[in-house]
Amino acid sequence: MTAGLIASDQRLVTDVLVIGSGAGGATTAALIAEAGRDVLVVEEGPWVDQESVRPFSLDQMDRQYRSGGVTVALGLPSIAYTEGRCAGGGTEINSGLYFRPPSEVVERWRDDFRVADLDPGELDAIATEVERSLSVSTVPGRVTPASERLRDGADALGWKQNEIPRWMTYPPGGDATTGVRQSMTRTYLPRAFAAGARMVVGCRADRLVSLGSRALAAAVTYADGTIGTIRCRSVFVCGGAIQTPAILQRSGIRGLVGRSLAVHPTVKLAA
Repeated sequence: MTAGLIASDQRLVTDVLVIGSGAGGATTAALIAEAGRDVLVVEEGPWVDQESVRPFSLDQMDRQYRSGGVTVALGLPSIAYTEGRCAGGGTEINSGLYFRPPSEVVERWRDDFRVADLDPGELDAIATEVERSLSVSTVPGRVTPASERLRDGADALGWKQNEIPRWMTYPPGGDATTGVRQSMTRTYLPRAFAAGARMVVGCRADRLVSLGSRALAAAVTYADGTIGTIRCRSVFVCGGAIQTPAILQRSGIRGLVGRSLAVHPTVKLAA
């Protein structure tokens, strides 16, 4: 679904600029466009149709991962991590795991951070809408042999185990091998385009251009090396946990930016 893609231009103008097209950027673009605003999404990576790459292949890593999937946070020890760098961002390459925030966690957010308007009931309603839009579900049929062995091993050790819901659709009678990932290029980006949003791929947001505390534009670099400026009235920086603080810091916005990174470790086994 690429109806909303437009060619790069050294001087673009929009009402609302959304930087990044992953889970944050795509949903932001869709909802604001559906509210009738003029929206432009910029994405550093390319648009890659899911059908054109094999999951976990070298081709996919080259086309959809930042740095070909080899990114390291230096330290003791150094930690390898992955980022999506394509339309749809991390939703195109991750496991598609979905967690609804428990009410007690939402209440702690509200109380600890003094967010008076954070209503657990309202957030539950939003979560229900997201789950419907992404077809969040568990595997309807048999899981993979590897998952069966992992489950049996956990049972033998007396460990609690459960299947985490994912944003996947399955055909009638389908199983773990027939699921179709409901990433942003299949869900919220098409919704944004249908509502009139535009998108430029191969466009890196270098920094925000501000007057006082208000962002007026974004300085960008296109894939061919061309430098450009995108003027806007409002901007949403949705570059994920790594790139969002990087863009803000390059824009001279400091304070606590970049000091609250939280990640979820994943162990991958291969034999």
